Amino acid sequence: MLRKILLIALGSLASLIAIELVLRILPTPTATRMGQYIDPLISTYPPNFEFQSATGWAFLNPQQQRSNEFGFIPDRPFSYSPDAIALIGDSLVEQSMLISSDRLAMQLENGRSGAPVFSLGIPGSSLFDYLERIRFARDKLGVRKFWIVVEGADVRQSLCEHAAYVDVCLDTNGEILRKKKPPRDPLRDIFAHSAVLQYFIGVLRLSPKALVESINRPALSKMEEGTATVADKPSGTPLSSAEVSVIERFFRELSSFSSIKVGLVIDPRLGDLNRNDEFINPALESVYRQAIAAGIAVVHPFRDLKQYSDLTGLEMRVGPYDEHWNARANAVIAKAILRKAPM
Repeated sequence: MLRKILLIALGSLASLIAIELVLRILPTPTATRMGQYIDPLISTYPPNFEFQSATGWAFLNPQQQRSNEFGFIPDRPFSYSPDAIALIGDSLVEQSMLISSDRLAMQLENGRSGAPVFSLGIPGSSLFDYLERIRFARDKLGVRKFWIVVEGADVRQSLCEHAAYVDVCLDTNGEILRKKKPPRDPLRDIFAHSAVLQYFIGVLRLSPKALVESINRPALSKMEEGTATVADKPSGTPLSSAEVSVIERFFRELSSFSSIKVGLVIDPRLGDLNRNDEFINPALESVYRQAIAAGIAVVHPFRDLKQYSDLTGLEMRVGPYDEHWNARANAVIAKAILRKAPM
């Protein structure tokens, strides 16, 4: 009996080692070690840190990444530059699935004849995180010109109750909560070197907690699985009072910055460019309307992208599995930004 248990244990260990070696050969995403390295209220990658990214279980769009001295990718240095533009947002700005020359920041920089554009995008972040990055870029880098990319989930994910924020959120009392995170657990960083753990927990999300939640969660149809997100609401659905508070507080905080110029880029939702309604997300429409009312330059590139797509028949998304903007969409959006406010 003991011999059988030993053989099973050795066989399991050998299988794990074999899977680990195979995943190390494949472009398995590696640990990003996100933390507050450069500022107590801004999460980034470690400065000058190398890691690998890819999309989904099939390792689509694999890219080797290296962060710069401030923990942002790609590895292009940020020098003190009042003439620079800071492009701020989440994964729609970072665009880790594209080569660096195809990303929005570089397309915008090319349109400015090489004048610097600093890409300050961090996945999963939201509106009040963006304000902290404005503060940082203004105070540390001398930046006075900003474009903020606002996407569908930003408003709801800015609420503390949804636990989707990165560093800063709005609590139920209408107060901005700034959260300093504890130091990273060294043991967790050691385990993060395992390709097996990165794939099954980081990519497939197969943690024990996730498995329990998946069992308890009501089943979705295949169509619902592909379309249900935290950001989607039927067109015309009113915002909750909490979402209204987020938008109002965001613009109030944004107006408190002095001696800077800010523009907003509204995510056009590339999944359905054949639609008739310009906006399909009430939160994004509200942000757009309030920006105009506040005299802030705002770009919603839906019509530009629809026209380009209709003329060429080309896809504007990274793919049907990923609605992030591809290189063609970035070129169209960069032109729309510069046409609205050359800066």
